[in-house]
Order: sequence, then C-alpha cells, then structure tokens
Amino acid sequence: MQHLKPGSAPFTLLLSCILSLQLLGIAITLPALPSIAADYGVDSADAQLTISAFLAGIAASQLLYGTLSDRFGRKPVLLGGLALYGLTGLGCALAPSIGWLIGLRLLQGVAAAGGSVIARAMVRDLFSGREGVRMLSRFTIMNGAVPLLAPLAGGWLLILTGWRGVFAALSVASLASLAFAAALLAESIREKDHGATRLAQWFSNCRRFITTPGCLALASLIGLINGAQFGYSATSSFVLMKTFGVSSSNYGWFLAVTAVAMMVGSWASGRLALRWSIRRSLTVAVSVNCASGLAVLAGTLIAAHTGQRGALGIALMIVPMLFYTFVLGMVFSNAIAGALHPLPDIAGVASGLVGSMQMIGAGFFVWLGGWLYDGTPATIGYIMAIGGCSGCTVFFLFARRHAQGRQA
Repeated sequence: MQHLKPGSAPFTLLLSCILSLQLLGIAITLPALPSIAADYGVDSADAQLTISAFLAGIAASQLLYGTLSDRFGRKPVLLGGLALYGLTGLGCALAPSIGWLIGLRLLQGVAAAGGSVIARAMVRDLFSGREGVRMLSRFTIMNGAVPLLAPLAGGWLLILTGWRGVFAALSVASLASLAFAAALLAESIREKDHGATRLAQWFSNCRRFITTPGCLALASLIGLINGAQFGYSATSSFVLMKTFGVSSSNYGWFLAVTAVAMMVGSWASGRLALRWSIRRSLTVAVSVNCASGLAVLAGTLIAAHTGQRGALGIALMIVPMLFYTFVLGMVFSNAIAGALHPLPDIAGVASGLVGSMQMIGAGFFVWLGGWLYDGTPATIGYIMAIGGCSGCTVFFLFARRHAQGRQA
C-alpha cells in the first residue's frame, strides 16, 4: 500500500488522530470522574488521581520514546506505543478497584506518550521554521475537536455503558490508529542515531537541549500555560457538575466553547506565521494569556462571594476562559516550533523533553485543582491565574530574547 505524502490532508489527519489519543485519554474520561468516585466509594481527589496518574505516565516516558525513536526510527516505536495503549484501555475497563485503575492509568499514560512525541518529531524531521509552525497549528486545530467532542461522547457513553465503557472506547480508538499507521505511514527519520541509547550520549543530548538558549524556557512556558488548561479541564467537571448543577450529558458543551476558541487561535497562529516572527507572536499571546488568567480569577471570585450558581456565575468563569484558550492555541504551536528548531539532529529527545515539561505542568495543575477544590468556582480562578502569570514571567525573563529568528 502506498504511503501518505507528508503535508497532505490524509497525512495531517492521521498524525492528528494519533497525537489526539493523548488528550482523548483525558477529555473523554472527565464526565466519568464523579461516577468513578461514587462507584469505588472514594472522594473527588482520589478520582482525579486517575488523571494525574495518566499525566505522570506521559511525563515519565516522553524521553524514552524520544530516545528510542532517534535510535530505531519513528514508526516501530510509534506502533509499539499504540498497541500498549489499546491493551491498557481494556485493562482500565475491567479494573476491580481504584488502586488498579490508577495503576493502569499510569501505564496507559506511558503508552499515550508515544503518539505525541513521535508526531512532533516527525514534523521536525519533515518541516522546519514557518512550515513547522503551520503544521503544528493544523494539528492543534484538528485536535481542538477532542475537547470539543470527547466530553460530549464521554457523557453519552457514561449514560449508555457506565464509566467502564469510556475506557473500552479508548482501546478501540488506539487499535484503529495502530492499523492505519502500520499501513499508511512511512519512516520519517533521515539518519538514525545509533548512539542515542547509550547513557553518555543520552545525557549529552539532554544537556544540549537544556543549555541551548531559550529551549528549556520555551518548554517550561508550555508546561505552565498549557498545564493550567489541563487543571481547568480536570477540575471543571466538579465545578460545573457539582457546584453549578450541570448534567453529565450537557457538561461537554461548556468545554466545547473553550475548545472552539483554541481551534480559532491555532488557525490564527498558522496565518500569522506567514508575517510574524515567533518572538512577536509569543509576546502578544503570552501577555493576553496572563491578563485572561487574572480575569478568570476575578470572575470566579465574584461568583463565589455573591453565590452566583446560575448562568451568570458560569459566564463569569467561561467568558475570560475563551480568551485564555484562544491565545493558548498561538502559544502552543510557536513555543514548540521555537524549542525544536535549533536541534534537528536530536528531534526525538528534544520532543520528549518538551512533552515531559508539558505533562509535568499538567500533572501539577490537575493535582493543584484537586487540592484546592472547595466547592466554589474560585478554584478554577486560582489555577488559571497561577498558570498565566507564571508563564508570562518565564517567557519575559528567560525566553523572549531567544525566540527571535527561529522561523528560518
């Protein structure tokens, strides 16, 4: 069978689907968290550990996938990760206790890391500079359908099959992606690094990323700003469904509007890449992001202190979130392209380190949301303000001066 042409619509669609499995593993399970807590007789913090464990597995294995793909090629490592994802999804559906579910989610996170690391590395193998930003923007636009549709699908699956059916659906999605990737994707790496798996070489490659000006700061920016978005997604199921009384079947609509904002922001990022430098795009996006995070905090504090539990209270939280997620679409593609651009020969390790920072941030903010949750919407405000302000600080202090000229 003929392989897909890089940059073609089918190629972009397939890689987007593979990359989206990581986000799908979170988004489709969000409506199920209260049911998981009730079924096992645990509190909301314990149920949210299934998300934190998934993110921890992703964070812990990103570098492994990057290193193995530099040594053995992108495709075989990708196929192995997809197979493991499918098997662990089945295990989660059959988990007899919350402990088993958390452990299997950790392993499923390890499996999910492969798709995102290798998709980014393949983009760096095949594209650079402006074209890299545009390809990553297309991925983000298409992946915006995941938080748009997955919570809705999860809510309906929850009604029809219970929460175990949600994890069974993840298994089916992964195995279908495995079949298409095996048949249609070609190897993208031009020259394998036969020393990549040697410990000394691995440390050297990691050191190169950390010491290359701007790379670590841009990766940290992604971890903070995108991590807060993960914290919002995980905590919003409790805030919207318990605090505001939104039903599980309608919960997804509230995440959908923020997902649309992110898709539009990603589209704008792809268009602006033709005219703006990465530095200019990030300067504007990070500044708006910080202001939006503070606006979410102000809105949710007003809702909490005035006892608003209806449409007005939800609007005070959701409206500023639209601005946050809009510019997040711009931050994501530009920051990843900027972090990977200087190191094409170790794109796998570089992609793994970027992904690790992203997931460490996500895991922290998901944990923070569970720890801070007090039954009021203010929890969301604290998460978004911390993420936006800390990301802005890192960018202007450590990353901005190194982002100029990375669109070559």
